[in-house]
Amino acid sequence: MERRQLVQFVKLCETGNVTRAANDLFLTRQALSKSIRKMERELGVELFYRNKDGVELTPAGRFLLDFAHEEACHYRDVAVLFDQVLRKMRGIDEKRTVRIGTTLFFAPHSIIQIALNAKNVGPIANAIFANVSTLNDGMRGLRDGDYDLIVMRTAPNERDGFECRRIALTPASVLIKKDSTLGDRDTIDFQNDLRGQTLLCAGEDSYRDTLSFADRFGLKVLSVPADIYGIRQMILSGDGVMVAPEQVCEQIAIGFGGIMFKPCVNYPEETTGFVICPKNAPEYVFDFIRLLESVCS
Repeated sequence: MERRQLVQFVKLCETGNVTRAANDLFLTRQALSKSIRKMERELGVELFYRNKDGVELTPAGRFLLDFAHEEACHYRDVAVLFDQVLRKMRGIDEKRTVRIGTTLFFAPHSIIQIALNAKNVGPIANAIFANVSTLNDGMRGLRDGDYDLIVMRTAPNERDGFECRRIALTPASVLIKKDSTLGDRDTIDFQNDLRGQTLLCAGEDSYRDTLSFADRFGLKVLSVPADIYGIRQMILSGDGVMVAPEQVCEQIAIGFGGIMFKPCVNYPEETTGFVICPKNAPEYVFDFIRLLESVCS
C-alpha cells in the first residue's frame, strides 16, 4: 500500500461518491475504483459497501479511517503503517463475502452453496456470484479485482500470477421433456441416443467446446442465454435438450413438472472444472477453495 492510496481512501470517505472523489483527486473514476479495489485485496477486507447512490464504510473501513487519521502522521514509511493496519484489521471479527465469477454450467447456487453450508470457513459468511460467459472475461475480472476467484470449465493458457486448481463435478445428466421418447430410459447414451437432437449450451465456452465434438455424434448445437426460465421453456417446447452436471439439471428441473433429467453415459468431455484465483489472494479465499475441493473431490 502506498501513501497516495491512503489519501484516495480518505477522500472517498469524505465525499461518499467515487465520481466526486476522483474529480477532487484529478483522477478518472475507473482509476480511483481500481486503486481502492487493490487496497481491499491487499488488506483482505471490504472497505466500502457499494450502492447506486455511492459508498458507505464497512466496519473494517471505519477502522482504517480512524487509524489513518490518528496514526498516519507518525509514519514516514507507509509500509510500517500498512503492517500495523494489517495486524489490527485481521483481528476484527468481521465476516467476509467471497466474490465468484462463474457460469450456469457450474450451478453456483448448488455446488458452491454446498461448500458454504458444509461448515463455517474462517471469516467467510457468504458468497456472491456474477455470470461470466467466457474464460477471457473471467480472467479480466480477476485482474481488475471484480472477483476473488472464478470457476470455469477450462483452464487459462496464461497462468502467470494465478493459482489454477482442478475440481471434480458430479456425473453429467441430460435434461429432457418428460413425454419425449427418451423419458422411459434409465440412462441416456450420449453417443447413440441423442443423435439428431439439438444440444442447448449456456455460455460461449460451453458452446464452443460442444461444437468441437458435436458433428461426430450427429448433434446440432444451439447457444442460449444463461437463463433458467428460458432453458426450461425451450426444453418444454421440444427445441432441444441440455447436458450438464447433475446439480445444474436438478436446479433447472426442480419444481417444474414438464421436464426431467436422466443420467448420461459415454459423455465425451471430462466432468471437471477449474478454480482460478490470484496467487496473492487473501488466505480466506484459499480456505474457501480448499473446502470447495474437498466437497467436489
